[in-house]
Amino acid sequence: MDNNNQYQPQYQPQPPVVPGKSNATCALVCGIISLVFGAWLGFVTLGIGSIVALVLGIVACIQASKAKKLLPQGQTGAATAGLVCGIIGIVLSAIGTICGIATAITACAITSSGALSGFDW
Repeated sequence: MDNNNQYQPQYQPQPPVVPGKSNATCALVCGIISLVFGAWLGFVTLGIGSIVALVLGIVACIQASKAKKLLPQGQTGAATAGLVCGIIGIVLSAIGTICGIATAITACAITSSGALSGFDW
């Protein structure tokens, strides 16, 4: 009587790896972070967050296009969402950069013109 088979672990086979799925996930994550940096931190940090949003938006677009080429036809949802978020993040980073430059120019113009000299700080 051989009961050794009773205690041997039964391993499940690994699911097949879908090529491009990690690219789609990377695109989605980079696109969402690009939105956060572009929409909120771009305006708060006078454009510094916009640089990060621009880089992440470009990475999201590149990864999404790679994923769309590799994934089967019905599984490109995350890649499409990453592409859209990346494009919106790039646009918001451009707006944040313009606002940051305009704010810096305005601040320099106000302080150098002496417009604040009448205030007692």
